[in-house]
Amino acid sequence: MTTAVFWAIIVPYLVYRAAWMVLRSYFVNTTTVLNDLELLRKTPSAQKVPGTAVIAGGSLAGYISARILVDYFEKIVIIEPEVDITLHGRASQRAHFHGFLSTSLIILRGLFSNFDEEAAKHEVYLLPPFRHWWMGNSYLGDLEAKRLHHVAGSRFSMENLCRHLSIAYCGENLQVIQGVVIDAEASSDEKTVCSVSFRRTSDDPQTISTIPCALLADCSGSSSIGMKLLPAASGAWGPFKRASYNPKAKYYSTTFRLSPETQESVSRSLPKRHPDFGEWEHCGIVGLVSPMIEKVGRELFGYQRIDGDRLLLLYGGWDVETCPRTIAQYVELAWQSYAKAFPKECHSRDEWFFNTLQVAGKGENLLDEPLKWDHYNLNSCSWNDYALKSIPNNFIAVGDSLMRVNPFFGQGVTKLLCNATILNSTLYKMLGKSTVPRAELPSGFSHTYFKRVLPIDKGMFDTTRMLDYGYKTTVPSAGDTLEFGAGFRKYWAALVNFVVHDAKAFVILDDVLCGYRPAIDLMSPSLILKSLFWMWWSPPKSVEE
Repeated sequence: MTTAVFWAIIVPYLVYRAAWMVLRSYFVNTTTVLNDLELLRKTPSAQKVPGTAVIAGGSLAGYISARILVDYFEKIVIIEPEVDITLHGRASQRAHFHGFLSTSLIILRGLFSNFDEEAAKHEVYLLPPFRHWWMGNSYLGDLEAKRLHHVAGSRFSMENLCRHLSIAYCGENLQVIQGVVIDAEASSDEKTVCSVSFRRTSDDPQTISTIPCALLADCSGSSSIGMKLLPAASGAWGPFKRASYNPKAKYYSTTFRLSPETQESVSRSLPKRHPDFGEWEHCGIVGLVSPMIEKVGRELFGYQRIDGDRLLLLYGGWDVETCPRTIAQYVELAWQSYAKAFPKECHSRDEWFFNTLQVAGKGENLLDEPLKWDHYNLNSCSWNDYALKSIPNNFIAVGDSLMRVNPFFGQGVTKLLCNATILNSTLYKMLGKSTVPRAELPSGFSHTYFKRVLPIDKGMFDTTRMLDYGYKTTVPSAGDTLEFGAGFRKYWAALVNFVVHDAKAFVILDDVLCGYRPAIDLMSPSLILKSLFWMWWSPPKSVEE
């Protein structure tokens, strides 16, 4: 009897564990780049596809794509309206607060063997992950958790660094043309794009040049020129589905320089339990206050060290109408937003975050001076589905040209790096081991790439979409209502409430957000039960029952 009971318990458990391992392995392979990372360090065959890979758009996506493609094509041409990087240029995100997830550092080290050495020369920092994040009603800080290091700094510095490294890696095989791609021509059998037309910025507007291409990479950002050029080039291509919604999100950023004396005062104002106490040069993102549900708030606040001696302030949120006029007003609004979410007994623990910014403002005599904000309106989050329609076999899209997401978790740069990683693994598996010269890309290349990217980008898009739908000002996708994802939002609130009490669970959540684990790890039965239990046993104190 005892033996029968034992086997009645152990057999279902073993079956469950085996099924879970198989399911998890499937999601690791399809929704993460974990199994693609090692291919970044492998050298492909010396045999390259003849011809030119044309990249429409530079910026970060264009130059990272060039770094990948130069291993597989004889020549790379970037056609970009801006040859020089400017803070307020075409990529309006450059001036704004950026967090780079830990997976970004892993990918960048795989792409560039000298990344760590060059990062130090470009004010890009390799640091432990930032610890002070007030999300909704939960404080995700001071947890004794082992987490991956990450890369920090300004988007401007990161783009400068990646451009420098990509140009050095590509050498003479890379040409940059200042201009705009305006047309694509289909091959006679309508299987590939055979050439693109472009207009040089310096030429007469009527002067159009044409360049044959072995591959066309759309890195044009939210313009997504592939959505327009491909159907215009051939009736056999598209039309392509575009899912979009409007979160009515606005982001504001401003920076100011800190003197050495103020830097020391700021670092000394950090709590002694903070790993960077007294060490300004080790600071990255100091902290971030973000809402999670509308009744907690709709405003984001945060600040970080950039460019060695500058402090960058973030203000933003969902349908915010005005931004703080001074640092003093910024601190006041941030405190009010924080106080809505956290009870008074937490205030003594967290007031340093607000006091530190006051110290910075006073040290530079800027506390009551008018702030000059750079603003970025995110009126459309979109996802372009190239995987389910007929497309040319030599077309890809990377970054925002494929999927544009509300980056409140810092997913923007990581997303394009994951796209580039998939591009590399697709090319390596199809071309990397070949010793026979190929006249063109193997059949099915583009569909293979897009089908592999689809579950990664779509998962990221849907997660942020469901959270954005928690704000009544969001305009949903056609056919959606704001009720979409309501169950997910409830579980998310329970999960974030629980991980405050369990460092291992917090690591799982952090790894999933960084793309280092599949999202299914957040849906394990034990994690679900613990999250629901803690929501019942110890709900957020500021939430009205």
